[in-house]
Amino acid sequence: MQAHTPSTDGQPIEMPVYDLSIWLYHAKSKHTLVRSFPVACAGLRSQGIDMLLGRDMLNECLLIYDGPARKYTISF
Repeated sequence: MQAHTPSTDGQPIEMPVYDLSIWLYHAKSKHTLVRSFPVACAGLRSQGIDMLLGRDMLNECLLIYDGPARKYTISF
């Protein structure tokens, strides 16, 4: 996939795309597939970022972020 980023100065760069499946665990029903998303691989680890969620995914869930406790809750 060709992508423009703030660091590419207007030039597209090639990024691999993978299918990501989101699974939630529930003690009674075990695993339940929620959704699959195409995701682009970007080298963000040097910035301390392991994963970046886009609004396309966040639009389908409830995200609660507790900054002082460094915890988050995500539900679908």
